[in-house]
Amino acid sequence: MSTILGWTVPSLLLSGAVLAATGLPAQQSQRDAVRVTAFPKGIFRLTSGRLSNQVNLGSQLPGCTSGLYDGSDPGSRPSGGAATTRVIDLVRKGTAWYLTFQTTLNSGCNVQGLCGAGTSSALIWLKLTPALRVAAKQLEVIEDCPSNLTLASFTGMPASDPEPQAIPRLELRRGILEAVSVLPGDKLGETRQTVRYRHAFAEQGLSVSIVQGASVTAPK
Repeated sequence: MSTILGWTVPSLLLSGAVLAATGLPAQQSQRDAVRVTAFPKGIFRLTSGRLSNQVNLGSQLPGCTSGLYDGSDPGSRPSGGAATTRVIDLVRKGTAWYLTFQTTLNSGCNVQGLCGAGTSSALIWLKLTPALRVAAKQLEVIEDCPSNLTLASFTGMPASDPEPQAIPRLELRRGILEAVSVLPGDKLGETRQTVRYRHAFAEQGLSVSIVQGASVTAPK
């Protein structure tokens, strides 16, 4: 099998086929110098002017990246698969870019199956070179139906919301983002996971703390 720069020919063909599909642009500020577009299979395209690069997070991204189908319909074929993406922050320090964004996907590919109506979300932090190559990355799952991980509170969460957001809008407030997720437990109680990001220290990525048996309070 032929190999070109570490890619097998079938992989190149598959990559081209995926990127030929309609991409889903991220929700982000018009002022952002680096633009993000999501594609099926967990692929993201980063562009800045004439520069362009793709990042494959398919092996890490929670949720269905191959497209949804109806298991009760024999003629149903997978469609979609691109994550709904929202850029939280973009910082340039020296020659590096630091990009932090939120992704949300359906948890299950079969809409009639387990967690077919559930969602899975993650916070992703990337350190990018001037050529938009990934120099470092971090991915933290903050909500996932199959594992019962629930996003309990987050910066930007409405104080009172009779109808919870289908896709929570995480935000930076006073330069800080915090997302608190809860995993049901046994006799030891639930486990609380807190993921934090600070705009002033973008190069430090996401910090994670885990506490068992603790109560959850909403970030201010």
